[in-house]
Amino acid sequence: METQRIIQDLGRFDITLFTLGGTPITVWDIGFIIVALIALFWFSGFLKRWTTRRLLKRHTHLDDSTRQTIGTLVRYVTLVIGFLVKITIGFRVKPEAEVEGIDVAEHAESAYDYSNSGGGGGAGAFALAGITPSGQGGAHAAEPVPSQPANV
Repeated sequence: METQRIIQDLGRFDITLFTLGGTPITVWDIGFIIVALIALFWFSGFLKRWTTRRLLKRHTHLDDSTRQTIGTLVRYVTLVIGFLVKITIGFRVKPEAEVEGIDVAEHAESAYDYSNSGGGGGAGAFALAGITPSGQGGAHAAEPVPSQPANV
């Protein structure tokens, strides 16, 4: 039931503002585009700085203007690749897939086994780490189980 409430809450941002070529543009879409553009421009600037200050300065004998030119080209190529990915594939999954878990939506399998059936006693990776999930095991449910020395 909690999943349905979360999906309904995310649905509030699916208000259609206008249509562009038959595709409805929502508040959610505008917000995501703004955040994606900020992240893309930050990453491309970071990649330019890393290329010019670390990669090319340490490993080549190029002068400053050549390094800056190559760094600028790296930034523009990064922006073009980012825009192409956004246009063709997109960066987001459906809200239902986010709530259900991307591992289930994309790969049709769960990353963690929370069931009590199976050899590990449930809890998947938690059991392997010696941690029981909350709600199973009482007061010390989130604390790791100390391992026993091999010589005892």
